[in-house]
Amino acid sequence: MTAAQSSISSERKGYGRGLILGLTMAETFLLLVFCLLLVAAAALASERKATDDVKAALSSLQNDLETAQRAIAAANTERQLLETKLRQLVEANARLEQTLASLPPEIVAANGIDDDWQELTLAKDLATAVQAVGLTHPEAMKLVSSLKVLKERGYIDNNAPEVLLAAALAKGDEETRPHEWPPIINLSEAGGYYFAVGSAELTSEFRRQLSEDVITRIASYLAEYQVDIVEVIGHTDEQNLAEGRTSNLDREVAGVLVGQTAATGLRPADNAGLGLARSIAVTQLLKNDPRLASATVLPLSGAQLIVPGDHLSDGAQAGDVRERRRIEIRIRRRSDQVSGTSQ
Repeated sequence: MTAAQSSISSERKGYGRGLILGLTMAETFLLLVFCLLLVAAAALASERKATDDVKAALSSLQNDLETAQRAIAAANTERQLLETKLRQLVEANARLEQTLASLPPEIVAANGIDDDWQELTLAKDLATAVQAVGLTHPEAMKLVSSLKVLKERGYIDNNAPEVLLAAALAKGDEETRPHEWPPIINLSEAGGYYFAVGSAELTSEFRRQLSEDVITRIASYLAEYQVDIVEVIGHTDEQNLAEGRTSNLDREVAGVLVGQTAATGLRPADNAGLGLARSIAVTQLLKNDPRLASATVLPLSGAQLIVPGDHLSDGAQAGDVRERRRIEIRIRRRSDQVSGTSQ
């Protein structure tokens, strides 16, 4: 073997030692590094997914916690409201029991008390039922009108529990409602409200005060007290009207009230007629104002018979008394005057 051949053989052996599966040492090292990078990338991806899962679970828990906190706050508020309603109903029931206990024995023992007592017992039982569902009396009263409509349309009959509840609530509301009346509006000459002497002619200032102030007050009373009748009462002092006057009230008052003629054309012959004529003049103005369209306005005369404070005159004040020359406006509810029946 020549020296050249020996050298080539030696190189081939060294090159063979540097090959692994057909790869050089450098290539093998690079492959190993690449595999390690793949493993690391897979591990990082798995860790990132686990982190995202933990974050999502944490966010869900936070949302659940906020929802639970809101539910607890709402439950606390509802509990407080129910406790307040319960306390109000218990107090109302205690007042009712005190009222019943204060009734005279002779009334309790009288004939016919059984029916009333049964109604009161039913009302008490229904009040307990209302208390159990957490309704206040004003809230329960809102059911009455709806139940009435259902009854009228045949959806429930007269003996249905809903109708009995409505009837008991309405009866209880009627019996326990305080008898409050709107204040009397007193428009006297002493207060600056003038008619022309001996006539029903309103001064311009009186008209202005009626339009700008008095009607506004009447309208607010109608709404506040749920009333529908306005009584306009004309009062005079005890001075006699001029002798020889002829009254035309019998012929003219109807035309004035329907707007066919003016109140200034009324000619009274006495204080009774003067009080009526003046009340008609005010009534005509009130009737024509749209703010009082829901009310019935009635003209009345008190003449010289009633002094301020609702006392009958003794006839001792025959002179000029401005406080007695006045219009009184009294406001009431129509049903209050017709609810009673004679036996």
